[in-house]
Amino acid sequence: MSDSISVTSNVNTDEVTITSSPTVDDVSVLIINPTGATGATGATGATGATGATGAAGTNGTNGTNGTNGAGVPIGGTTDQVLSKIDGTDYNTQWVTPTVYCSVGLAAGLAIALG
Repeated sequence: MSDSISVTSNVNTDEVTITSSPTVDDVSVLIINPTGATGATGATGATGATGATGAAGTNGTNGTNGTNGAGVPIGGTTDQVLSKIDGTDYNTQWVTPTVYCSVGLAAGLAIALG
């Protein structure tokens, strides 16, 4: 009788069976499973749930201060108002407003000033 080794495999379960005659107690087995060609890319899956909001970032640096504007001119006294001199920007002056009062009187009426 001659020595023999038998190898069988099941492609559905990836199971390999090795038998020998006579029986061998110490067997080394090297199984080579070649990789086939890469298959086509599958369809894109559904979008996952929105993740949690991240931590707030650090504050940016402050900008430089701008130049001072024309502002309100110095001066003026009690009851004066700031008035435009003409249409030129910032061309203003302090003035005391003049109050005009006009009253129409019906015939036969008199106003007593006290």
